[in-house]
Amino acid sequence: MTFHKYKLFLLIIKLRASILLLLIIIFPAYSQSTDKAELEIVFYKYRSFLEEKQYDQAFDYYRDDFLQYVPKAQLEKQFKQLEENENLTLQVKNSTIRLMTKILKKDGIKYCLIRYAAETHLRLNDDISKEKNLSFRDYFKKQYQKNYSFSEDENTIVLYKEQELIAIKEDRWQFVVYKKQLDPYMSIWVPTDVLEKLLKMSQ
Repeated sequence: MTFHKYKLFLLIIKLRASILLLLIIIFPAYSQSTDKAELEIVFYKYRSFLEEKQYDQAFDYYRDDFLQYVPKAQLEKQFKQLEENENLTLQVKNSTIRLMTKILKKDGIKYCLIRYAAETHLRLNDDISKEKNLSFRDYFKKQYQKNYSFSEDENTIVLYKEQELIAIKEDRWQFVVYKKQLDPYMSIWVPTDVLEKLLKMSQ
């Protein structure tokens, strides 16, 4: 092999190594981007069903093993309790993702923590007494404090709230509600080491 051919041979090897390294760097990032885009679509479909009060379809986005502990009927009851109040009309609006962590993978399963915000609009009926109107407003103002507002024009209480979900993908993205109070039970759905990493990334 001539010196020229040898230099060309080394150049080709270096070029292949550089391309391989580039692909190794790019592919995980591309996979993260694709997975996050897919997850974002799934999240907004879930929230749109909730905002449209199609609760059964919305709760289909929760994992079956989560619904074993928190049945659909119980979840739906929580929403309908306020809806059945004859003094007001409830509407959930403006669901928005505030944070989405890096997607982690363990044993072929993907995990991601989502923090999102939403508004609950409670329109007070015009025919209720002024005393009852003020009583509702006072109650929710005490409960939500800085996350409470009231629209005089629309006679509507607006409650802002941020919440968190753990998204899990085996064959498709599904959700588990995350709250600090559920920490002792979260290992049922999410490996402890994975949850710790997700929470750390979300800080």
